[in-house]
Amino acid sequence: MQNTATDDTKVNAGAFTVTPDGGRRIRLTRPIKSHSLEITHLDLRPVRWPDYMAIGEPVVEGVSVGGLFLLEVIPDRLRQYAERLIKPEQEEFLPQLGLDDTYAVQEAIRSFFDQARARLREQSKPSSLSETTDSAPATSPA
Repeated sequence: MQNTATDDTKVNAGAFTVTPDGGRRIRLTRPIKSHSLEITHLDLRPVRWPDYMAIGEPVVEGVSVGGLFLLEVIPDRLRQYAERLIKPEQEEFLPQLGLDDTYAVQEAIRSFFDQARARLREQSKPSSLSETTDSAPATSPA
């Protein structure tokens, strides 16, 4: 099951939406109850410098000698991100997540990194050929 970010307000269970502050809201496949509270979604704040410096990358990507793309998910790092990024009042619900919702949390966390890398790639590209050739100072004929 592939979860993707969506801006729709009506979203399928297990999917996530990007919130106005850049966080993620994950719609649960089933509500989770505690003593006096029931939740239907989890909210994650965006990743910040201290989070990344303490935890690192949640997945390791590489290419094998034979040219195969390799992706290793590091569950302990995903758990640490989930525990740091989730709203404090929702943290007690993490142990009750089913596998579908656990995957949705994983995809939402990975999306922070994927989107940041995509933005950096886009910013590092010249927007047009003229930007690269027109950057030299103009000289006037003598």
